[in-house]
Amino acid sequence: MLEVNTKGFAELQRGRSPWSFVRELISNAFDEKITTCTVRIAKEGRDPATVIIEDDGGGFRDLRDAYTLFAPTPKRSDPSVRGRFNLGEKEFAAIAKEMKIETTTGGIHFIDGKRKRINKKREQGTVVTVRVNWSQADIEEIDQMIRLIIVPDDVTLNYLKSSPDEDESVIITRPGWIDSTESKLRTTLFIDGAMRPTTRKTVVDVYELDEEQKTGWIHELGIPIQKIDCPYNVDVNQKVPMNTNRDTVSDYYLKDIYALTLNMTADRLEEDDISETWIHTATEDELASKQTIKTVHDKRYHNSVLWSADTLANERAREDGKEIIHSRYLSKREKERFGEVGLVSASVNYGLSPINADSIPKDKWTLGMHKLTELTEWLSKELDGKSVSVRYIREKQIKHAASYGINTITYNLARFGKTDPPYGEWVIGTIIHELAHKQGNHFEMRYINHLSRLAGRAVNIAINETKKLKKLSGQ
Repeated sequence: MLEVNTKGFAELQRGRSPWSFVRELISNAFDEKITTCTVRIAKEGRDPATVIIEDDGGGFRDLRDAYTLFAPTPKRSDPSVRGRFNLGEKEFAAIAKEMKIETTTGGIHFIDGKRKRINKKREQGTVVTVRVNWSQADIEEIDQMIRLIIVPDDVTLNYLKSSPDEDESVIITRPGWIDSTESKLRTTLFIDGAMRPTTRKTVVDVYELDEEQKTGWIHELGIPIQKIDCPYNVDVNQKVPMNTNRDTVSDYYLKDIYALTLNMTADRLEEDDISETWIHTATEDELASKQTIKTVHDKRYHNSVLWSADTLANERAREDGKEIIHSRYLSKREKERFGEVGLVSASVNYGLSPINADSIPKDKWTLGMHKLTELTEWLSKELDGKSVSVRYIREKQIKHAASYGINTITYNLARFGKTDPPYGEWVIGTIIHELAHKQGNHFEMRYINHLSRLAGRAVNIAINETKKLKKLSGQ
């Protein structure tokens, strides 16, 4: 019913790293029940590179899988294996000068744009031989990536590299293990007749970097799939949700990986490490535990406060030896999370709030202050059904003319101005504004909605009780 244009299929592979093709063949080997996998790479001068991957597994069950795209496979519904698209060998064959697959059910030889059947059967396992036009730099990239593989416990990975300068044979060993954790992570599985995103619990392991590594990688069941801005290798022991080329995870998934990694490595952090981007990303994620957030706080922000619009509070904090962290340095979510474990604004401990300021004694009140109190109490009862208390302070360091707290309106005479009647729309508006704070802070919908209700009621009072309002306003 359908045909595949090999040339067009090959064009779709352009831009991919050479490692991504070799990786698919190694993944296929690891997905089988094997004890040994051998990878050979050779490059002589300008000749095509040769890549040979051999395993001792059961071999291809159906030889047609070597050239059939998207054939059904049980791997799609198994989170413990890497394969899902049944594309790996076909993608490699499309770009290769020549590829030969020899297995227990026979063999296929891809050459000159055609495929030929090989009737000879292997007694055990599969060997794939590929000749491809790769440069020496391509071979070096593959060489580096093979050395990063985290080999399954029950498998031996032999690696042989041949070049004009030297022949090398090594057994790839695991890097230094740091810690592991269990967590629910996103994955993609074949469920109810379709590939679907889902979430399931898996084990995530964190390893030391190799001596030659400058940055870490995400591994899918031991196979490195994406470089990350993190000084650790992270192995996810289930299918990792990626794009079709299997080389990129989503930002949301990456954030989860960083958070789990930080949970396992927070105790290893130095203070200078905290500024790294991956740690900022991790601390925003819900998978970062509260203990991890506290550990990061105690190492970096234990002697810090957040910048405040109250400049005097910032100055007092600096004088007390505190470091001021500007709000631009942390995201909103980071400020929330670190706030839960002790990072607060400078104004909290070093600011002068209206509540803490000394009240002007009632016996020192002027006639105007008594009149303003009378208006405030009457208007609050009419608008909100309950009269508020009134107090007065005189603090130039506090920028607000009035504030609301604990059913009390506080007037700051250093900012409010005269209290004598007559009282115009600014005074009436200020009272309504402060009464609305019973329901929240600026820009919260509950505050805005309550402010609208109070304003509407004030209009009705102005219409129905103009004489009484004028008298109280001194007009």
